[in-house]
Amino acid sequence: MSQDYPLILSTTENLQYFSGSITFTAATKTLAATGIETGWTVGDTFIVAASVSNNNTFTIATLGTNSLTVNETVVNEGPVVCNMSQLVSSGWVDAKYYSRLVGIYGTSGNAVLYSDWSVDKTNVVVTLSTSITGGTPAAYAQEIVAPYVRIRLKTNAADQTSVACHIYAKAST
Repeated sequence: MSQDYPLILSTTENLQYFSGSITFTAATKTLAATGIETGWTVGDTFIVAASVSNNNTFTIATLGTNSLTVNETVVNEGPVVCNMSQLVSSGWVDAKYYSRLVGIYGTSGNAVLYSDWSVDKTNVVVTLSTSITGGTPAAYAQEIVAPYVRIRLKTNAADQTSVACHIYAKAST
């Protein structure tokens, strides 16, 4: 694309999902469950949902047999039935000189595309979400609402076997 369309987020990574009975161990920052490590790689980020004390975003530090260790603090818990949805993120991008985000997305299963807006790259002041229906590619367009933006794509209830998400910033005319 031309210089008027700088890339904000581009991914074709097949996002992972895990649901099962997970044990969280605070002392070692470990999550343990049968098959929990399958498909994941070191550095992947995921969101835990449906736990009692560990609903948070985590980054994988190491993988083991039926376990993974994260960089963040966890609370002793479990086993508890919960899920892990992989998340990819653009990181904060300066959007002050642009008027609109545009792009395309498509995933094999349901997913969610988030636009986080900030005035200081630290505090999110607005989060807008777009639900993605698996197997239905679509165009994306959104007005710029703050000086900094971060785009995040999260799988929703299934491993993704195909992903295409390409979001650009469009200059004011």
